[in-house]
Amino acid sequence: MRKALSDLEINSRVRKILIRHWMDLGHVSIRTSRGQVSVFGVLRKLPMAAGKLTAQLVGTIFSEIAHVPSVARVKPHLENWEEVNGRWRLTAAGKAMEAAGEAGAPDKAERAHNLDEWVRLTGDQLRKD
Repeated sequence: MRKALSDLEINSRVRKILIRHWMDLGHVSIRTSRGQVSVFGVLRKLPMAAGKLTAQLVGTIFSEIAHVPSVARVKPHLENWEEVNGRWRLTAAGKAMEAAGEAGAPDKAERAHNLDEWVRLTGDQLRKD
């Protein structure tokens, strides 16, 4: 028989699942109490991750979380996704975030330019100090 996982060990496994699916941990908070896992925030992929976050992928992620040993229940509290009648869908806020992200997301060249500019400005400031 397996030893029950502590809440801390469950949190670690949940983070591993999110990382394996290229989710940005900077926008979610995970709390576990007596085996009940709550996930808060905005579920989104890392900027350089391939593919789009789909309802099917969200369902897969939460199914994997539910199958972690010692998890009694999973309660998502997401701003951009909701489960309705067993199906995942974007919320109105999620649709707005997605539209804003597609319209305003910098491409690789622009991100590299912004990083180069930041390095230059930071170097200038350090030389002044």
